[in-house]
Amino acid sequence: TTLSGVYAVGSVTGGRHSAILVEEEARVAVANALGKDKSLDKDKVPTIIYSDPELASVGCFASEAHFKGYRAVEGRYDLEELSPALFASGMGGILKIVVDKPSKKIIGGHILSPQASELVTLIALAVRKGLTLGDLSNLSYGRPSPYQAIHEVARSISKSLKSPTGS
Repeated sequence: TTLSGVYAVGSVTGGRHSAILVEEEARVAVANALGKDKSLDKDKVPTIIYSDPELASVGCFASEAHFKGYRAVEGRYDLEELSPALFASGMGGILKIVVDKPSKKIIGGHILSPQASELVTLIALAVRKGLTLGDLSNLSYGRPSPYQAIHEVARSISKSLKSPTGS
């Protein structure tokens, strides 16, 4: 809150709220109550909708990136291209990663998939830590893995940025 020594989390703060966001707000509130000077960037906290398939998002969308000072490029991967054995329901989905073109930093990710709540954690880490396309395209993981989609999108965007037309 704007009052010294008074802290609030969750729905009383207004705006969007989810269990993940409330937990992050609580961490910041406790740290500040203990005398630290912490703040929370809500763009770096994933939003997950536990539907079938799940929907998960972190960071910004390509369409809104310019409002935040970014020059966005977006890559997309159809998860049906991965092994069907990776998804218990047999349903694939879509993965999008949003990158700031000049810095190549990951600034967002959006997933529609039965495992979106798991996949978004890696993209959230990338957004939070300022990881780049190079970091994700050089990612090592066991195969077959749903994380292969993140690797493939990062490689695809990297290739398009190196091409003469460079989206």
